[in-house]
Amino acid sequence: MLQRFRGATTVAELAELIPHLTVELGYDRALLSWVRHGRWIPCAARTRSDPGEAVAIVAAGRTPAYRRIHDLLEDEVVRTCSTILVRDVQSNPRVHAQLLAATRWRSYVAAPLVLRDQVVGLLHVDRNTETGVMDEFDRDLFTLLAAGLAPPWSGSRR
Repeated sequence: MLQRFRGATTVAELAELIPHLTVELGYDRALLSWVRHGRWIPCAARTRSDPGEAVAIVAAGRTPAYRRIHDLLEDEVVRTCSTILVRDVQSNPRVHAQLLAATRWRSYVAAPLVLRDQVVGLLHVDRNTETGVMDEFDRDLFTLLAAGLAPPWSGSRR
């Protein structure tokens, strides 16, 4: 699977491939976002069932435009370069409210995409198609996947 990612010839192509191939692993939805200057910028999403839902997820993530990551749980991902598993989504005030409304998340995983020891992107995944939720297995799987997406020259700490 990682070989399919490495076949991308542009950043835009890679950005479309990541959520698409992530869903093929057995997940209902995936969202790829960039992190620039402390801001979270949703880029591409894929859903198993409804392409319109993917468009709505990206739009919700952009409301308000270019949200400061410091205000969100994803700040931990950026600070520690580590994957998080979020279970208390509905009651957590640091979950992106507009994304929550669009996705109705129950649990999710957010993994860092690292380049030269810096988080440059985030991969969000929810709803394992077998279990309906996310757990430690999913967190560990996406930790490995995100590490595999790092280019060999990235100098990633992982």
